[in-house]
Amino acid sequence: MADFFLIADPDPERRRQYLTAACRWLDAQPGEPVREVVAGERHLAVRAPTPAPYRKHRNADGSVLVRLGDEAGMPIPPLRDEDPEAAFHAWFEAADLGVQVWLEAEGSVSVAADLLGLFPVYFLDHPGVLLVASSPSLLLLHPACSREVDRVGLTSILMYSFPCGERTVWRAIRRLRPRHQLVWEAGGPPRSEAMWDAREDVQPGDMDAHAGTFDRLLAAWAEQVTKPVNLQLSGGLDSRLVAGYLAGRPGAVAEAWTYGEPSDLEARAAARVAAACGWRHRVVPVPVERYPAWMEAQIDAGHLTNAVTDFALWAMSEHAGTSPLATATGYLGDIVMGGNHIGRGIGTEDPQAAFGVTTARINRGYGLPPEAVERLWRGGDGPDLVAACQEELFATYVAQGATTERRGWWFDLMHRDRYNFARLVLVMARHTWPLVPYCRPAVVRAAQQIPQEIFGARRLQRHLLARRFPGLASLPLDGGQLAQWAVRYPSRWAQRRYILAERLRERVRAWRVRHTAYEPRVNHRLWDMNRNPAWAALREQAYRRLDAVSDLFDVDVFRSLLPPPGDPVPLADPLQGAGLKTLVGVVLWSVRYRQKPGA
Repeated sequence: MADFFLIADPDPERRRQYLTAACRWLDAQPGEPVREVVAGERHLAVRAPTPAPYRKHRNADGSVLVRLGDEAGMPIPPLRDEDPEAAFHAWFEAADLGVQVWLEAEGSVSVAADLLGLFPVYFLDHPGVLLVASSPSLLLLHPACSREVDRVGLTSILMYSFPCGERTVWRAIRRLRPRHQLVWEAGGPPRSEAMWDAREDVQPGDMDAHAGTFDRLLAAWAEQVTKPVNLQLSGGLDSRLVAGYLAGRPGAVAEAWTYGEPSDLEARAAARVAAACGWRHRVVPVPVERYPAWMEAQIDAGHLTNAVTDFALWAMSEHAGTSPLATATGYLGDIVMGGNHIGRGIGTEDPQAAFGVTTARINRGYGLPPEAVERLWRGGDGPDLVAACQEELFATYVAQGATTERRGWWFDLMHRDRYNFARLVLVMARHTWPLVPYCRPAVVRAAQQIPQEIFGARRLQRHLLARRFPGLASLPLDGGQLAQWAVRYPSRWAQRRYILAERLRERVRAWRVRHTAYEPRVNHRLWDMNRNPAWAALREQAYRRLDAVSDLFDVDVFRSLLPPPGDPVPLADPLQGAGLKTLVGVVLWSVRYRQKPGA
């Protein structure tokens, strides 16, 4: 991933030792040579993949503004001396992904990530020292960084696959919240300040009016792509809309990529879209024997703050690293523009009850049941840890807006999507630079203005695709099921004929899935803890080292939750099991990074 660190430490010897270790860590990452900026006692270092946009400007007043994440391949206004603070805020209002650092002349520092907090900004909670970085691994290199586990943060990860508030798995390390900047003045502690108001400003209008707003914004984004990019094309709705806008610009896409096998339903749907757009299409295989190495890399990058539930996209990222071009994606379109999951808790006026509906649904999909987490912790602290985690998450939830709809939407963006799905953005940023048009602040602002009756269930996305790109809307759309349906059909007769044929194909596919080793859905095949041999290998690694978590967990409870490698995992659906995968990840993280008491 694109990585950086920033340090201001009054102890010169400690600072020197840290710089030696941290620069060695950066040197081991993929990307361009390390770039360094020194301003007084403040030292910034950045290493990023070739396509990643990096800019530095030293102002006339002696301050320095550094940006990692102006959109690659797009025209960028030059940085000027007139108003560094205005430039700092202007980037925040425009960038879909990245981080910027403002080293002010008088010695203070401001750090901000993109609006949704996709790019990780971790900081050390230690008096007298400023240490900010893109990974906890970089913070742990400093001798002042304690390795005490944050049990509330880890409890949240076990239940939801994401931490609560600013917490991580380490008590001394925090992650900057979305829509905030980190401000530091010499001698004081770092503090988090809000930069963006999630105001309630729902605008009236019908489907066509709001579709027109998104049409203008996405078309403007495509117009700014002045250099060729590659496109990650899944066959689904989000990337198909992005494809439609890029297809209108000859030469904008060098190649479209889909991971899996050519026979997968997803790859076949994506191939039809690429052919309709006139692009070369490549299916990138996923070597599952690489899963242990990718698990290790994901732990090193995020220390469990980004879900360790699947690693298929690492294959795409490594392939993207063979090209000097940025990679356009459709990530987070389902929640930002599609309103997916916004219906959680609607109809429940009581915030506590709506929060319960929201978090219970996330827990079922991504974590271990609260009662299981309570039993898992040693020492009888489980119930208190679960209660503290839910209390912090509820405080975050109620602060997101005045209505159930908007609270649920922002909460999803800041937690479920930022950690579980934005990890895909970070994996791609390991070897390339991803463009994320749905996450541009102008698009997010437009989305929060849409009435619920238009916004939810991806109605607006489907309407825009059918109205703007009828040819692409008429191609089968992948939704992770055994049948694929188009958004629109040339005629009612064509629709009836296709539905009859596809229903028959669906029944044949379902029979083959039940009775043979056949599985035409790539994620069902790769996510399956029983079908994918890589998960058996990872479970075996974890079982061999349960001693690494024996001071935290009741090992007998652990074994009752996660069967040994030779036994099947009881799953009603191949896409389930995220909480059990997190258990595996916790053990392997503990082996790599924890200092056990008395060790």
